[in-house]
Amino acid sequence: MWDIIKKDVIDAVQDFLNGNPYPKFFTSTNIVLIPKKENPSFWNDFRPISLCTFFNKLVAKIISSRLSLILPKIISLNQTGFVKGRSIFDNILLAQEMVYDINAKITGGNILFKLDITKAYDNLNWEFLYKTLSMFGFNQNFLLLINNRFENYFFLPSLMAPIMVSLALITVLGKGIHFLLLFLSFLWNISLEGLRDCSAYNQSSFFIRLVVSL
Repeated sequence: MWDIIKKDVIDAVQDFLNGNPYPKFFTSTNIVLIPKKENPSFWNDFRPISLCTFFNKLVAKIISSRLSLILPKIISLNQTGFVKGRSIFDNILLAQEMVYDINAKITGGNILFKLDITKAYDNLNWEFLYKTLSMFGFNQNFLLLINNRFENYFFLPSLMAPIMVSLALITVLGKGIHFLLLFLSFLWNISLEGLRDCSAYNQSSFFIRLVVSL
């Protein structure tokens, strides 16, 4: 079977990597809601998973493999999630030390923020993502690659899942990137690094706006 489809598959993937957008049916994804417990009654009782096409998985693997080589060079050491060779447990120890030393006497006062980021199911603003990628030196060809990867993306509810809940999920997913694919975690990392740089550049103004928005 592979001998028959090999050339077409390779040509299709290379065509996309050269900047040409996928046909819409290549990027279709079925959404299935998996209950987390027996007799689920709330949306939080379901976990959405996406059933992607074969081409989606190939492109995701290629992009993630390339990004995994770059991330350790551009992501700060205090960001450990989804970076090869780093452990999230290092940040747990760091957080414990910060809480322990919060009352240390220094000039001025200390403040500790806890931002609730719901694991991998948050949405990310497109404009902020592209600006952050540009800030780290990713060229227009790569930005076009990412844009083509998602501009024709659409989700279909599975008949195995409650239709009303699935349609509601599609509405949410349409507002930004929803982290249903593993390699998007790398883009999430880069965006968090951009957020960290913004806060470090003008800490007082950044945290004042943050508190007001909360």
